Amino acid sequence: MRVSRRGSGWRKPLASCAAPLAALVLGLLPLHSSADPFPVVIDHRYGTTTVPAKPTRIVSLSFIGHDFLLALGERPYALRKWYGSDPYGVWPWGHDALGEAQPVVMRGEIDIERIAAMEPDLIAAQWSGITAQQFALLSQIAPTLPPRAEDGDYGTPWQQMLLRLGTATGKRTTAEAIVTRIEGRFAELRASHPEWQGASAMMAWAKPHPRLYPCRYSRPVPHRIRVFGAGRAGRAKCAQQVLR
Repeated sequence: MRVSRRGSGWRKPLASCAAPLAALVLGLLPLHSSADPFPVVIDHRYGTTTVPAKPTRIVSLSFIGHDFLLALGERPYALRKWYGSDPYGVWPWGHDALGEAQPVVMRGEIDIERIAAMEPDLIAAQWSGITAQQFALLSQIAPTLPPRAEDGDYGTPWQQMLLRLGTATGKRTTAEAIVTRIEGRFAELRASHPEWQGASAMMAWAKPHPRLYPCRYSRPVPHRIRVFGAGRAGRAKCAQQVLR
């Protein structure tokens, strides 16, 4: 069964948030710790999900979620590729973490029958656009993790992406350590650049095909820029800049 969402509107909100954050997460060596105890219960927009045991066959429906899984040392069995030339949808910063793994690659709409055939024991669905109907069907296949109610389809902060996946995979302690380390880097950068405080920000799509988005796609300044001190964003031409 293929549950389809009309149109391609899900592509545009994603344009403002993918690579910068995951690059920062995967740019730091992951920390290792013993697995946290199971079962775990995680709240989300459609209720709660119980993960009964450490998952070993993770299907990631999130357009960016596999980066966070890799940062935790978890190689997904299958992932949902957004775009790009890499055959596995993993950007250069994730290649070492992926290693020799060859995940199943999904494109486009969520194909529930295909996912069921994979026999996953965890379906990671933050940043996926998952609907209530899709969640109801997917949760019959395996524990499924949608976003929190307050974050919407594509608004989960990077900290929550990592912490919630850490909880679901038994690596909450590892996730917390990574968040602490990255936020420490942000703090150091802020202190080193007081001139950034209160600055405005503009993000633009430059390659491979420059394009403009109308003002209705303008978004508040992303959290990853806000942490450096930028106070507001101009109207987005689109977005996809890696902070270096």
